[in-house]
Amino acid sequence: MSDSIVQRVRSANSKLRLLLLHTREALAGRRKFDAEEVHAISEPVRHMDALIEEARLRRGTDPALDRELEAYAGNLNEMQTALEQMRFMLVAHRTHMEAMRGHLETMKLWSDTLRMTR
Repeated sequence: MSDSIVQRVRSANSKLRLLLLHTREALAGRRKFDAEEVHAISEPVRHMDALIEEARLRRGTDPALDRELEAYAGNLNEMQTALEQMRFMLVAHRTHMEAMRGHLETMKLWSDTLRMTR
């Protein structure tokens, strides 16, 4: 039974590391980041919710499980940091788009005014 828990935690860690890599690539502009990515990130975390209590009870008795749980905690911390960075990047993009929209509206007013004077 303990090996099963270790395998499931290891699997969640593997998925989180891959998703963390995808998130970092999105931050670097080499990959898209959308709602599908957010859902993908939540999937291994949701599966771990069911295991956490059982894993806590076994913590200290299985060194492999302890290592995987520590790695999981580290992966979650890194993911939290990456998601905060992503949030700031998305806010900056939204702010830029709103500024550009204002610029386009001003250009349209100038264009309409120019057409009226011709």
